Amino acid sequence: MMHLSIKIDLKAKDSILRMLHKPLHETSENTCLKITNYLRQSALTVTTEKDMNPNESEKGQNFSAVQLGSLENWKTYTAKVKALPSRDVPGKLFLNSILGLTGMEVSVNCLAAGVAVPFYHKHTKHEELYLFLKGRGQFQVDEKIIEICEGTALRISPDGERTWRNNSKEDLFYIVIQATEFSIAAKGIDDGYSDQRRVIWPD
Repeated sequence: MMHLSIKIDLKAKDSILRMLHKPLHETSENTCLKITNYLRQSALTVTTEKDMNPNESEKGQNFSAVQLGSLENWKTYTAKVKALPSRDVPGKLFLNSILGLTGMEVSVNCLAAGVAVPFYHKHTKHEELYLFLKGRGQFQVDEKIIEICEGTALRISPDGERTWRNNSKEDLFYIVIQATEFSIAAKGIDDGYSDQRRVIWPD
């Protein structure tokens, strides 16, 4: 079953009611999709549970892929964080379980304007790499303040005490990569090799 959270204006009300024959939470997926398509065509706001947190990936023997949508879509994601057990954290999605990652954890994130992470944290074994894609803010590591913006890359050792905030008037988008410290087998592309096969792209 697909559940919809819909913001509509009165012009759409009659059209939607004609599509529905029972309460929205009991409506079939096919009918929900029809409503979703109608609202999108009408340039109205619609968010589906599937849109909010993607949970399916395309998989092959040696790959997995998921469509995360635009940066704006990242605002709708939610995640569980151990430091805040009583609520879902908005604007965060972990990719480990979706993609089946085995050597790292990756999250995509949106920290809203004016919001600060309300705790410090460290790691036991993982170093972290923060890649900032859009927006501005400040990062604090061991009481050192670092200005962050689009294009900032920030690595933090496991024992670094860290927190960060968005003290700007626009959303802050970033990716966080966790991996075990000192576990890298080779630098650059030294771990890669060519299988000497001619590249072919289907027309």
